[in-house]
Amino acid sequence: MTSRSVRQFSPGDEGPSVRSEIELVLFWAAWCRSATAASDAFVREANVSPYARWGLCDYELHRERCISWLQIRSIPTLVVFVAGAEFMRHSGGLHRRDFRRIYQDLVALGSRPTERKRP
Repeated sequence: MTSRSVRQFSPGDEGPSVRSEIELVLFWAAWCRSATAASDAFVREANVSPYARWGLCDYELHRERCISWLQIRSIPTLVVFVAGAEFMRHSGGLHRRDFRRIYQDLVALGSRPTERKRP
């Protein structure tokens, strides 16, 4: 399910070190069919979308840290980090076209995502 383009992410890992760097992290679990489908689509999109870091986090391996660090309680959940800070999240099923749209929107924003404030 992984590729050279996708790293295994663990909650609390050091985030992107460059101010404008974008990282997309999908929290998934093997027991969840929609999360497994989303992780397959995530890996396929990561292989053709090079301008961001892509990471998968196995919720079952890191459950306590997922809950305490990012309050992840729903699987699958996509969290986007910009310059190491959470920029957005989406919980629920995602398809490859959804990952592509999110990625393209982030790249189009360039370094401006850091200006957005979470509600």
